[in-house]
Amino acid sequence: GSRNAGAREAKGEALIFVDADTIVPDELLSKTLQALQGGKVCGGGTLVSFDAEHIPLPLRIFCWLWHFLIRLSPLAAGSYVFCLKDAWAEVGGFDEKVYASEEIWFSRALRRWGRKRKMTFVILDVPVVTSARKMRQFSTWHIFFMFLLIMVYPPGVKNRRICHMWYRREDSK
Repeated sequence: GSRNAGAREAKGEALIFVDADTIVPDELLSKTLQALQGGKVCGGGTLVSFDAEHIPLPLRIFCWLWHFLIRLSPLAAGSYVFCLKDAWAEVGGFDEKVYASEEIWFSRALRRWGRKRKMTFVILDVPVVTSARKMRQFSTWHIFFMFLLIMVYPPGVKNRRICHMWYRREDSK
């Protein structure tokens, strides 16, 4: 909802979607704008690092795998997604019927849109720093189970109860 609402109001040719708990380095913003100005890139994302000093080993492994997959696919992580405004409009924006992974579906739609126009979807190499609050709030096993459930049962992203981890705040335990 809020990503699409912001995009509808935006006046520029490029859109950058950033989570409120994410810090964007100046270098990333510069590389994003350079990528979009060349006429060969329709959108993209970047790598993600967390603001925690210690991340449990299973979650570090998961993050490494995630970085490998988003580069291979490529897919944008929700904390930082960018695209041409025309591309956003023509693919219909973010799917508001899903409660998690909307950036994955959006990335796929942007890649298809770009392919038809001989444009690419890229993952830049300057990471954002985002909050590790979910890692502090939920156990490693809970997080692992949630991602596994969504991978095994993709329609689960349309069920708010299944995606509760993304909507439950620390003060509402």
